[in-house]
Amino acid sequence: MKKFILILMLLITTVYSQNRSKQKTKQVNSSIAVANNIKQATTSSVPRRISYQGLITKTDGSPTDDGSYEILFKVYDTADGGSPIWTENQEVTVNNGIISTVLGNTNPFTTIPEEAYLEITVDGSTLSPRQVLTSVFYSVLSDTAAYARTADYDDLIDLPDLDVYVLKDSLDSYTTSSDLFDTLSTYQPIDSNLTDLVEDGILSASKVEFGITSDGTTGQSWISDGDGSGEWGIPTAIAADDIIVGDTTIVLQTTNGAINITPGDGYPVMIDSTITIDDGVIGIIDDSDLISLSEDTVTIRGTISAISVTGNAVLDEDDMASDSDTHLATQQSIKAYIDTKQDADENLETIASLEQSDGAFIVSDGTEWTVESDSIARASLGLGSISTQDIDNINIDGGAIDGTAIGSVTPEAGSFTTMSANTRAYVGTMLIQSGSITDDGDVISFGSENLTTTGTISTGTGLIPNAADGASIGTSSAEFSDVFLSDGAVVNLGDDQDVTLTHVPDDGLKLNGTSQLQFGDSGTQISQSADGILDLVSDNVVEINGTTIDINGDTEITGNTTLDNATIDYVKIDGPYIGHIDDTDLVTLSNGLATVDGEVSVTTLDIGGGLMSLQQHQS
Repeated sequence: MKKFILILMLLITTVYSQNRSKQKTKQVNSSIAVANNIKQATTSSVPRRISYQGLITKTDGSPTDDGSYEILFKVYDTADGGSPIWTENQEVTVNNGIISTVLGNTNPFTTIPEEAYLEITVDGSTLSPRQVLTSVFYSVLSDTAAYARTADYDDLIDLPDLDVYVLKDSLDSYTTSSDLFDTLSTYQPIDSNLTDLVEDGILSASKVEFGITSDGTTGQSWISDGDGSGEWGIPTAIAADDIIVGDTTIVLQTTNGAINITPGDGYPVMIDSTITIDDGVIGIIDDSDLISLSEDTVTIRGTISAISVTGNAVLDEDDMASDSDTHLATQQSIKAYIDTKQDADENLETIASLEQSDGAFIVSDGTEWTVESDSIARASLGLGSISTQDIDNINIDGGAIDGTAIGSVTPEAGSFTTMSANTRAYVGTMLIQSGSITDDGDVISFGSENLTTTGTISTGTGLIPNAADGASIGTSSAEFSDVFLSDGAVVNLGDDQDVTLTHVPDDGLKLNGTSQLQFGDSGTQISQSADGILDLVSDNVVEINGTTIDINGDTEITGNTTLDNATIDYVKIDGPYIGHIDDTDLVTLSNGLATVDGEVSVTTLDIGGGLMSLQQHQS
């Protein structure tokens, strides 16, 4: 794989003594001897190493990644092919694409050909083409040593100033050998820009502009990718705070789309330092709002001056002359404009002569034109009693006002879809305000319609039917679940409330007066016949059932009484037996006979003339 390499090399090379085959004939033998002495001295003192710096880039021209690379250096005597005459392998650190090392540290140079080419292989990839090694410093010193005859080259003391030898052209003023001139003819002149880059002795990426790696296409620009590289193309946007004035016309042209000029916030577009354009407003610096542009409208705040004005909108006729040849008329004739649309006739003349008044209509009854207003105009126009004066807006969309009622026959065809009021709205005498509906007559009726809600109905004073016996609470299929009444609540029954059921807090319920609690066919009832007297009345049987029936106080029983088994204050009655609770069969009753089982103790015995039979029992 080949990579392009941009190498800036500073080479300090050792040089070898050259056997000149073409010495000029005017040199004397003593010069040859001196040259040989210099050759021997410089050969032993010149180092056999080369200081090397270079810049390795990727194929797109950007510096290679930082890191440590294994680099193989080879020197050839040909630009292509051949076998290397010197090799050395090094581990070199690369920073921003820059490599800096010394060649010959481990394998010193022993032979350098007349033409030397350096080949570099980075991590197995050989960079091409090979770079020509050109002579610098020590090479110049070697080939010009013969001209500094007073120098001490053994210790390199008092050497001549060799700066002038850096540039090839500077040697033209010195006597040189043909071999030296031939060698220097292959030099590349040192560019002043390169001198500036390395004037502090360090070559770094920050001093090198990244190169353009191809020729590109006519009309294209080199566009940076912001990462040290770029490509040829047509810029989509160029940020600039200023454009340098050119010497010809500037043309803005696009093959697709519009050209949009957008200034910074708060600044207008300025043309020729005079005309300003800002958000649809055109003017000049001293009067920036002369012309305003909006949809279908051009507003001009000032005087229009023109050599001529044409078009259907110019109504400069009918004895209404402009105030100059270049200005529009200050008035326009309505009649002149109408004349262009309709021929003048007696109707138009009549209309034009009618007296004008605010809010009036021009109405025809089929024979003549008149001016009408208020109720007369509404009647003529079929508007009835409708009035739209002093109203901001009436918008009836998709419906109809049907007589005096909205949708009196088919409500859905004439109903309001939305009714809005800021704080309150009157419908007749009914007021809708803040979530409540009230009426000036204190009555709101829904007629025979049902009122349904899934919420709670709250009332402040009462829930009243519209007439006596006019409403019920609940139905046979829709019952209330519970009824809650307050302490002392009274349930009034009857048209004249003759029967009341009153809650006695913490005690119970009370029927008023002698009202009865009746059962069945009203033959059985519980009531109070007089104050403190409870009547338990039945037209047949009153049954009192219980394991024990406890009656406290005097008991008066009238009529027949049948006791199957009773205990009356220690007296036990059980069928035919009467006795004491401790001796239950003291007296046995049978048909016409009462048998006493025990002693009979009497104080007075009066047997009304009858017979008494006494029997003595002995134990």
